[in-house]
Amino acid sequence: MSRPKILPGKKAYRVTTVLPTNVSIPGRVHVSIDGKANGKEKAGFDLALTRCLPGGCVAVTTLDNNMRKQMSAGNTGQLRFISADRQEIGIPVSWMGFSQAMKALEKKD
Repeated sequence: MSRPKILPGKKAYRVTTVLPTNVSIPGRVHVSIDGKANGKEKAGFDLALTRCLPGGCVAVTTLDNNMRKQMSAGNTGQLRFISADRQEIGIPVSWMGFSQAMKALEKKD
């Protein structure tokens, strides 16, 4: 797995999610951005499962410039993972307000 490219002078942000404890391990957690066109995903990225706690399993990745552009341009998406009983679970997400939130974070820093 290659390290994300962070521009010099920019702060590295992380994408973190907490999933139910019934997530399949080892497994993949995938963030899909704006679904599919002609059977192919438009944009997306994977998160690494790092640990499971009594309240849920944590998946993270570092937000790189390409992911940030995709999320800023996106409208809707899904957080997808495989449950312990091998069912694909898709949780809908919205990217509305993402660009504004990132700008607010940068102002704060």
